[in-house]
Amino acid sequence: MGKFKVGDTVRCVDNYLNSKHLTIGQEYKVAALSTATDCIRVNNGSSFVFDQNRFNLVVPPLPEPNFKVGDTVRFIGTSY
Repeated sequence: MGKFKVGDTVRCVDNYLNSKHLTIGQEYKVAALSTATDCIRVNNGSSFVFDQNRFNLVVPPLPEPNFKVGDTVRFIGTSY
């Protein structure tokens, strides 16, 4: 089972023997998956597939809270 899904944003961490097609630190979108080989195709303009271990998932930043330091807030309840 792959660690990415189509549409995920990934960052290249290894471009050994693929420096023409991948740049370390560059972010790419996953365009296709190959479940048989655990490889992914990214939107870098080539038709090559790359081992998914060459990439890390880019976690989107958390949204800014609706309050600032010093604001008064009310705790409404718990989920347990």
